[in-house]
Amino acid sequence: MIEQQSVQIEPLSKTVKVTLPPEEAFKLFTAGIHRWWPLADHSVGGVDAEICIFEDRADGRIYERVKGGKQVEWGRVLE
Repeated sequence: MIEQQSVQIEPLSKTVKVTLPPEEAFKLFTAGIHRWWPLADHSVGGVDAEICIFEDRADGRIYERVKGGKQVEWGRVLE
């Protein structure tokens, strides 16, 4: 029998200072998510993922579009 060991890893925290008004910063990170989100590594579609889209409104979708046009939803905007 192989003994399993538990390893505890501290959470990773990163702070980025954005010198924009909140409304502009929100738009930069939501409407421009396709410019910075690493789809190849962090998506449902992997290398077939073409774009990530964040609908910046209440009940808006956060989804990716993969080759062939299929849309895969990640989540919803609550407010």
